[in-house]
Amino acid sequence: FRVSTIQDVHDSCYWHWRGLNLFIVHRGISFSRIKRMGKVAPAANNGGYKSQDIPKVIHPNSRKAQQLERELNKEKKKKIKKTMSNKRLNFMGERLAWFRDNMSSHISEYSKQDIYNLIYMYLTRFQVELDQIAIKYSIKGRHRQHASREDSLRNTIERENNEFNTIGIETADFSNKANVEYLKKWAGELKYVPKIKTCRYKKSDFFS
Repeated sequence: FRVSTIQDVHDSCYWHWRGLNLFIVHRGISFSRIKRMGKVAPAANNGGYKSQDIPKVIHPNSRKAQQLERELNKEKKKKIKKTMSNKRLNFMGERLAWFRDNMSSHISEYSKQDIYNLIYMYLTRFQVELDQIAIKYSIKGRHRQHASREDSLRNTIERENNEFNTIGIETADFSNKANVEYLKKWAGELKYVPKIKTCRYKKSDFFS
């Protein structure tokens, strides 16, 4: 079989259209042979778009698909890590703000007893609210009306006391005079929280 013109190529093959890709199919003629002859197959009517502009379908078991999956998982982990970091930053910001608002303005160097007293105040800060809830419960017809809030407070108290008794509760380093002064002047901006030195205080540290 001899091919002399592009018309011969066109007449001797059929066109197969699948997934917006055009293929020349003929048992006796290869596309590379046509290219060597300097002949070009007629362009498909695809609305003016070039074949390279059409997105290719990726097989789910291909290396490309596995690479994309790894990249997506990496991005998810980054987002989770960032979310956890932001939550911790907000949490520490609230805790440090409480200590700043409740520390004595007359004390520049905190003794061991001063630090313990401040931590004790922090651990019992919800007791007044719990007492008020208990009073409301004593009124007829108001049993467990504030159950959700009460449970939340008690869970927080239990968790913080457990920290204090085991790994230690994390707060500002009150043994550092410069750190204490920085905490007093801190206006509550979260971006400056990392500049405040912190440490963990255990209950056993005060009674050893």
